Amino acid sequence: MIIKILLFINLEIFHEEREQTQYVNMVSMSMIRNIIWDFDGTLFDTYPALIHAFSRALDDYGIQIPQELISRHVRRSLTLYGDELARQYVLDPEEMQQRYLGYYASYPLDDQKPFPGVRQVCEYICSGGGANVIVTHRNATSAWRLLKAYEMETYFADLITPEGGYPLKPDPAMFEEVIRRCDLKLPETLAVGDRDLDIQSGYAAGVYTCLFGLTTTEVEPDLRITSYKELLKYLQELND
Repeated sequence: MIIKILLFINLEIFHEEREQTQYVNMVSMSMIRNIIWDFDGTLFDTYPALIHAFSRALDDYGIQIPQELISRHVRRSLTLYGDELARQYVLDPEEMQQRYLGYYASYPLDDQKPFPGVRQVCEYICSGGGANVIVTHRNATSAWRLLKAYEMETYFADLITPEGGYPLKPDPAMFEEVIRRCDLKLPETLAVGDRDLDIQSGYAAGVYTCLFGLTTTEVEPDLRITSYKELLKYLQELND
């Protein structure tokens, strides 16, 4: 029996060594069986590695940009930011990308861990016969490399990247394709991401949305969380 619930939860949590109060929006959902995951900053804590590699690549050209600014742009789109800087400083974009990829490849995998609790959420979805899938701007080879390093690859039914010729988020094309390929029912599917463009893509594709972290978004997500313990609890209460 599908139980519909209406939740408004005021959760006080300890996040990054400071107390934060987060809210789960007032939403009405049926059972959630599938999750469409973003990768960087959502499944894995990779932003420090990405920012470090990008900064090192810029150093090779004598370009000094504050890491706070790099962080802001990388979280939007590493590809787009690289292209913008290549035009601004008249650089070869392919050479710049190869420098970045070289520095990133040397960054220890041990310092790019999955976020606490994310494995348990993936296990929960699989245990209920649902599907975890990934829609990311990262290339597929490096995504599977990290998943395999942490023995998480078996949790995921599919992974879609722009390498297949799809436009970048917030265009919903990659979401629509994974929904089609994996036969995901829209009312049973939740998109989880850490950026506004993840929420916009999910909304445009017709699925529920969940923002991980404290980012300000133009499109209001259906859920806001700052830990995967929160999400697991919500899903268990929703589905039981």
